Amino acid sequence: MKKGKVLLGIVSALLLLFHLQAIKAAGSYEITGYNATADILEDGSIELTQKITYAFDGDFNGVYYDQNLTKIKQLSDVFVAVTQAGQTTTLKEATTGTNNTYQLLQEADKLRIKVFHKVSDEDVTLTYRYKLFGLVTNYRDTAELNWKILGAGWDEPVQNIKVTLNFPTRPQNELQAWTHGPLTGYTAVDKKQGKVTLTLAELPTEQLLETHLLLPTAVTAKNQ
Repeated sequence: MKKGKVLLGIVSALLLLFHLQAIKAAGSYEITGYNATADILEDGSIELTQKITYAFDGDFNGVYYDQNLTKIKQLSDVFVAVTQAGQTTTLKEATTGTNNTYQLLQEADKLRIKVFHKVSDEDVTLTYRYKLFGLVTNYRDTAELNWKILGAGWDEPVQNIKVTLNFPTRPQNELQAWTHGPLTGYTAVDKKQGKVTLTLAELPTEQLLETHLLLPTAVTAKNQ
């Protein structure tokens, strides 16, 4: 799940896995798009890329993003970028709070990514990419991924959701997938291409999106 906060003026402070909220002052915003790709590797780790698009009305200084670390043994290789007016800028990690930087704040149960990027009355897409360890479990006869991708508690509904989960080998003839969330969502299992795609027009603020996958242990044979 996800959790982050939009920052207005002075920066202040998913669910179950992640979460986004807004601090409203002289402006408002909408979350107009969420596109995530999760590449599941042979060792059971997940390379996760998330692109979150905001439509800002007013002056903002940045956003918060909290990655919940429950069930996650390790998180590494953090990358953050912002796309605005067709230009993509890779942000640098820094503790200064200057424009186009980000901070990583480690807490007991989450990693907070604090993004500093000034924007006024524009659409902005934030890209977060990193590697997660520990979410896939290998049992004797099957491997399992039970993952709350988007949690409840957003300030605004999340629109135009697409999540693609890719597997390291194909075809995946024994792949099984279930999705828990609004009944308007759709789950497509492409066994030939070895991927699962979740789509949803809108996630209300108090609902969550969760996926449950079963696959042969050979797919993540290096998972310890």
